[in-house]
Amino acid sequence: MSARLRGLARATEETVPAGRHRASYGHEAVLAAAVEAGVASRSVGTRVGADSRADQVGVVQS
Repeated sequence: MSARLRGLARATEETVPAGRHRASYGHEAVLAAAVEAGVASRSVGTRVGADSRADQVGVVQS
């Protein structure tokens, strides 16, 4: 695995438990509700479809 992919994996492992992510340009994406909904639905995989919970992801401008 490349160093770039290891960095992405590390960032993902930090983002999910925190429930939020701050982008390099300053926006904050709040992910907690979407992660909880995904876990509650017991979905398997990473496909995003029309019935996804993407609408629960909020963006907070700082």
